[in-house]
Amino acid sequence: MSSALPEQQALEGAIEQLYAVFRRYPRRDLTACDDCVTGEDHHRLMARPLRQLEEADFGMYPRRAMTTWGDADDFRHFLPRLLELIADNCLLDASIVLLSKLPCAGWREWPVDEQRAVEHYLDRLWDRGLADADAGGLAWWDVHLCHVLNALGVDLAPYLMRWEGRLNTRPAAVRAAQLTRWLLYPPRSQLALPQAAANWLRQPVVKESIESAYLDNGETSAGETLVAALDLL
Repeated sequence: MSSALPEQQALEGAIEQLYAVFRRYPRRDLTACDDCVTGEDHHRLMARPLRQLEEADFGMYPRRAMTTWGDADDFRHFLPRLLELIADNCLLDASIVLLSKLPCAGWREWPVDEQRAVEHYLDRLWDRGLADADAGGLAWWDVHLCHVLNALGVDLAPYLMRWEGRLNTRPAAVRAAQLTRWLLYPPRSQLALPQAAANWLRQPVVKESIESAYLDNGETSAGETLVAALDLL
């Protein structure tokens, strides 16, 4: 991963913490449903050291973990690498399903250091997204990540406050504009945010930040997104 942003460096530190905390779970011969997991699937998952596993090596594991493939301790073994791949913008199709499996693994009953490591990762992943000027087109990720955090029982308020605190920066304002377009454009309006996030998005401070960003970036590629969001607010 690149270390260009301080937020990226912080995210990398959070990932190293995940590896350190979850190393207590060794790799085992996973049990699996014979009708759902092939021998080739199993071999790919077991063939490399954890940090060398790539997206293709995991195959359907992110979707089948703990239901038809392995148990919660197996999930915890693979979790640091899976979360690292999400941070590297891999596993995008399966990322929301994967994060949504944390309750299935009983993560709120895990030792405190394991819970804190996951929370720290989610914090740093959120902050990296707000700071990434090249993260265009990821409104769907913001929507689903809000849903995942809500489903995990994580308080959204601190996350939204950190977003609000960055609204004077172009990346955070553009992300807010993208999210506004995604949610308020009629074909997508049925995809509702958790109420706390939806209420925040409609606050005057968000509109004001988008207006300010448009004045500074109206002639750039982000200008179209910004002005379209303003037309909807």
